[in-house]
Amino acid sequence: MRDRWRSRLNLALIMATTLSISIEYSLLMPTVWQYLRMELHATSKLWLGATVSAFSLTRTLFFTAVGIWADMRGFREPYIVCSAVGVLGGVCYGLAGKIGGGNLCLVIIGRLLAGAGAARSTLASTYIARTVVPSGRTSWLGIVTGVQLLGNLLGPALNAGFILLDKSNVHLGIFELNSNTAAGYVPAVCNVLLMLCFSLLFNDRLAVQKKPLLKQDELCAAGIIDIEPYAGPINAIHQQSPQLAPQSLLWQAAQQAAQQVPQQVHPQSAQDYADGVQYVVACPRGEAALSQLEPSGEIHCGIPEPTRLVGSPVDGAINCSVVPLTAGTITALVTPDESSDRTEERSGGGSNHAGSEESASVGCWGRHHSTFFERGGWFILLVNFISGFEISGLETTVTPLTQQYQWHTMENSVLFAGIAGVALLAVLVTSLAPRCDANNPHHERVRPRRLIIAGFVSYGAAFTVGFAKCTPAHFEKQWMMVFGALFVFGIPLTMSPAMAIYSSKINDEHKGELIGIANLVQGVGRIAGPLMASAALHLGDDTGHWPLFLTLGLVYAVAPLSIGCVWSKLELDPDS
Repeated sequence: MRDRWRSRLNLALIMATTLSISIEYSLLMPTVWQYLRMELHATSKLWLGATVSAFSLTRTLFFTAVGIWADMRGFREPYIVCSAVGVLGGVCYGLAGKIGGGNLCLVIIGRLLAGAGAARSTLASTYIARTVVPSGRTSWLGIVTGVQLLGNLLGPALNAGFILLDKSNVHLGIFELNSNTAAGYVPAVCNVLLMLCFSLLFNDRLAVQKKPLLKQDELCAAGIIDIEPYAGPINAIHQQSPQLAPQSLLWQAAQQAAQQVPQQVHPQSAQDYADGVQYVVACPRGEAALSQLEPSGEIHCGIPEPTRLVGSPVDGAINCSVVPLTAGTITALVTPDESSDRTEERSGGGSNHAGSEESASVGCWGRHHSTFFERGGWFILLVNFISGFEISGLETTVTPLTQQYQWHTMENSVLFAGIAGVALLAVLVTSLAPRCDANNPHHERVRPRRLIIAGFVSYGAAFTVGFAKCTPAHFEKQWMMVFGALFVFGIPLTMSPAMAIYSSKINDEHKGELIGIANLVQGVGRIAGPLMASAALHLGDDTGHWPLFLTLGLVYAVAPLSIGCVWSKLELDPDS
């Protein structure tokens, strides 16, 4: 019970940090162009793109580093240090208008530091991927996206309130709080509070807890697994081997495995360990039966170490007697003998140190290659890039577009809040749809890939409206509202399911690193989006807005054209 409350407190702190980072990003959107023009004397819209992109640049550069840091040291340290860096960034941004009559370089430095601090946003997805079972990740990642969008909604709304401070002259020495500087000082105060909370309240032990190990005899008694002695070639395991008892659970599992994955064992491994198989473990009933005993877990087979796993998702692991349970597959546990030495001789020998470096290098490459290519992770990275590009490009260009209607800070704040509200509605659809269908036995569950398709359809409808009604230099603003609503509705419908699929295809030990890579790719999109969108808007000043919509539309079109290559792989892996 105590651990449950501590786990909830951990999640509350992580969600509060996610909300704070989103507010920090969106708080300046309605006023940044006004701040640059009036207090910093910027004249080019390219300064606008550079200021917005600076935040995303350093956040992107540090995503992977923060993820690896969390893998090695836990979550508390990166959260505290990144919050401290965010404090410095907010103060620099707020002071930029007061130093030297307006210092554009200090604004950029402030946003660079703020972005480096915001790199900790990757840890929310990492924490959920590590602690939540696969079937619940789509909903939880949808909640994270919802909290982010709630921050995007609250940022402009808070900015509308800070307009009242413009006439009050609230200041302390050189620190002056108004609608322009609030985007720096308010996040700085929030980061100080978060540093204290994580120092005193966050429990790292719960975040790195291992999956429970289920007892062999308990699972055998329940009929979930079957373990039999086996002596013979590994290749025969995947066939109707006479050395397995006919019609036994192992025999049935071998038949099914032969049909689904006939080449699970590398030929080299099969030759080296042809006579070394000690036991065969079968899981014919799979996750559904396993859930009767434990929501998630692994089986400890009681085989003395060292052992080698062959024909499993962790093929080649050394000193491992923990077997992942996978429906309809079997695993051979092999005790190394002199054949291992023959393998080392063929590989060229060498020192132990060199061998360990080579093994680490091969392991890293194998982990990335399996996730990105064999399991379709590259498509998820593509979706992340496009989502980051599209939303940041739209956010950057909305304010210059509305200036032609003489809109001011209040109107822009209301517009940004409305955009975030529509996206929040999409998050609710993303989170609730799988739950509702999962509880209804008469309907098929909504799969994440179907939500991704729905997001692409929403994107496509938005660009149809955009090209048809919004490309002239002056257009009716209600069509821009329709475009924006369809556009932002599609973003959460693609992002949350995509990340749920991605997180299910990577193991616990490297979730921080690989989710950091996914967020890094999205960060690259957030850098490119403001730069390319502001440049396209600049080109379209005299020719209409078609360069802007063409830029956004071409980047979007890549994903729907690519989804056919990975359609069968866009499923949750229940064992990760």
